[in-house]
Amino acid sequence: MKITTKLYLNAVASVILVLAVLVGLFFNSSEMAARSRTHEVTRIIQEAVFDLNILTYEYFMHGETRMEVQWIAEYAAIETLFSPKNFIHEKDQRQLNAIGSNFKSMRRLFTQLAQNRKKRDHLRQRNETQKNPDVTLQQEERLVARLLITAQTIFTQTSVLSEKSYQEGLKAQRSSSYASLILMVVLAIIVTITSLSVVKNFSGRLKKLTDGAEETTHGNLNFQIDLHSKDELGHLAAVFNKMLRALLEFRTGLEDKVAERTKQLEASNVQLKKSNLELDDFAYIASHDLKEPLRGISNYATFIREDYEDKLDEDGKQMLLRMSNLTRRMQQLVDDLLEYSRLGRTELATGNTDTHIIAKSIRDELGDSLEEFGIACEIKDELPTILCDRLRLAQVFRNLITNAIKYNDKKETKFIHIGCNTTQEPYVFYVRDNGIGIPDNLQSKIFKIFKRLHNQNDYGGGTGAGLTIVKKIVEQHDGEIWLESEENSGTTFFFTLAPQATI
Repeated sequence: MKITTKLYLNAVASVILVLAVLVGLFFNSSEMAARSRTHEVTRIIQEAVFDLNILTYEYFMHGETRMEVQWIAEYAAIETLFSPKNFIHEKDQRQLNAIGSNFKSMRRLFTQLAQNRKKRDHLRQRNETQKNPDVTLQQEERLVARLLITAQTIFTQTSVLSEKSYQEGLKAQRSSSYASLILMVVLAIIVTITSLSVVKNFSGRLKKLTDGAEETTHGNLNFQIDLHSKDELGHLAAVFNKMLRALLEFRTGLEDKVAERTKQLEASNVQLKKSNLELDDFAYIASHDLKEPLRGISNYATFIREDYEDKLDEDGKQMLLRMSNLTRRMQQLVDDLLEYSRLGRTELATGNTDTHIIAKSIRDELGDSLEEFGIACEIKDELPTILCDRLRLAQVFRNLITNAIKYNDKKETKFIHIGCNTTQEPYVFYVRDNGIGIPDNLQSKIFKIFKRLHNQNDYGGGTGAGLTIVKKIVEQHDGEIWLESEENSGTTFFFTLAPQATI
């Protein structure tokens, strides 16, 4: 049986018992109301009989018509209380009918009394009382006596009926209380038994579902919930087991695919390493083979210029000099290209590095150039110790400071500031100068390899690979590099290393 069905049956049983209690209370309350009405009616009849007795006595003593009218009016008012609509119980109605018969007897006796009294008064007026012995004072006394006896009988009957109604009302009230108590106890027992049964059955199976969920969170997809009931929890367990089987199949398939892809990646890595080795070999051979002719051309140009100096005109000497410069530039391009290609194929030699010492050593290394160009290089902050490749970081500072030296044509005081903001993670290093600056429309091009923003011989020449190499080294450290610059006001390069690189 389903849990919802059990709960519905429990609710229906509870409602039926409650309705039974309410119906019992309704009938008992109706019976008590009827008994209370009987008691009230008998009390009114007793009061009316008492009033009629007084009126009968007054009428007997004085014979006033007013008394007769009051007696008849009082009787008429009480007569309506003997209607069957006032009572429910048949026994009460039978007793009331008996009281009503005696009440009617009182009416007949009073009518006779009134008629005799009128006859006696009429004869008295004619002084014929002794001539009519049937209408005498003794007859009236006997009628009054019979009236009083009848009234006493009615009073006794109403007292008995009132007491009986009161006792029956108490009995009905007690019966109602007992029945209600019994039904409420039965209701409580049924609800308790049903609730305990549902809770016991539900909690045990719910624990199995909870255990299954916990096993699943621990990665045990082979677990199956042993629950085969035909209610909602059984259906939930079946769906849960089906889901676990589907997840197990999916995980198995995924593991197979991951294993297959892993093998493919391992094979690709082996092939990539092999290709990198071949590329390194090729780069070394190519650079050696390229440099050798370039050195030959440069040497022959020098020899010709020196050995045939007296035979060459000025244009010939300039062309040979230009040839030597071009070969040297070509050699530098080859060196920079090789350096850039090696950056992507060699692993970082990371270690705890005091960046303050690195920056200071590069400043000292470039001291002659700084002095030649009249530039004051200052390390503004105490630079931190971080986890990085010491040589690569030195190359970053070297290239940035070299560019700051080259691209500064100010006549006034020239400066280069090196610092680091350590109030945030990762730390932000910066190299700031007051040089020529970079226009906004050209800032996106400066990190492209061999891209110079000026003529070849302007600002000390160069291949245009320095900032490209800097960007590559920063990215190898999972960092970022950017700049802020204003033309003719200077440039600030900012760069970060990975958050885990700081210590």
